[in-house]
Amino acid sequence: MKIAKKISFSAILVAVAVVILYFGSLIDVVTLSVAAVASFSVMITVAELGYFTGLGVYAAASLLSLLLLPSKEAAVIFAAFFGFYPIVKGLADKLKKPLAYTVKTFVFMVSFTVSLLVFIFFFSLPPDKWFFYLLMIIPGLAVFYIYDYLFTKIIIYYFGTLRKKLGISKYFKQS
Repeated sequence: MKIAKKISFSAILVAVAVVILYFGSLIDVVTLSVAAVASFSVMITVAELGYFTGLGVYAAASLLSLLLLPSKEAAVIFAAFFGFYPIVKGLADKLKKPLAYTVKTFVFMVSFTVSLLVFIFFFSLPPDKWFFYLLMIIPGLAVFYIYDYLFTKIIIYYFGTLRKKLGISKYFKQS
């Protein structure tokens, strides 16, 4: 495959992720949702071009969104978890199920902790809110498992239907 095709496809997916994250910076209540939706650009990159290129799309989208967006919350959430999760999921799902869930849970817990620390130290989260955010880890895990399940279903839908409808299958071999 020509390098120009890979670069242009990756650049389009970076732009899509940044635009989606921009909507999250405009409307505060959809911050988590837009970060999750933006992660599908990384998923498509991993599916079509591999983990290394997916890592590049994640890094570029994270950096651009952190630099350009007026509100950084969606960008931080994308950079801290949702952006690289498609890469982690792709690699972890190659392991046996119990180990895969252990790896994915560990990554979620570390990401949650890092995100909390970023909001505490860089965005001056008031100390009276720290306990509330720590309590959110249990429902956060439940939502994470639902997200992981739905992410799997979307990957299946992507390869079964969406890839052909978008015309991507003409340009890239089936992975």
